[in-house]
Amino acid sequence: MRGLIVYCVYRRNWRDVLATHRQMQGENRPDVVSMVDVESWGGQITGDNSDPINRLVWGLSDWRGPQVHGKPRRVIGYLNPHDAHIWPTRPPIGFVVPSYGSRPRFTADTRDLAAQMIAHQYTDGQGYGNGLNHPRFDTASF
Repeated sequence: MRGLIVYCVYRRNWRDVLATHRQMQGENRPDVVSMVDVESWGGQITGDNSDPINRLVWGLSDWRGPQVHGKPRRVIGYLNPHDAHIWPTRPPIGFVVPSYGSRPRFTADTRDLAAQMIAHQYTDGQGYGNGLNHPRFDTASF
């Protein structure tokens, strides 16, 4: 194994989230990346939360090390296009995009999310969803 991605679930008390995330890891290892998971959680998170989410991203980045060309360091996001309204102003980071049963669908206001997508989370049909409709995942369709 060459590295780890550690989930960091966004909540409005982002300072506490940041402190807990750091405390639970104990040290800032160079082989670890933080992934900020932003979801509506069934209506628990509503409205534009861009400012506190971005403060969390930059706080994690400041802990992870110096910025790289003005971009957050070793921080990625997790965002479903259906929840993009929660985080409409997004920093220049990579995103894991979930979409179960089909490829992610992006609208005009989520084109940046499509461009910044580094991975697509899906299922093989054994759990939630029915797997992908196509045997081959073609990133050119984005």
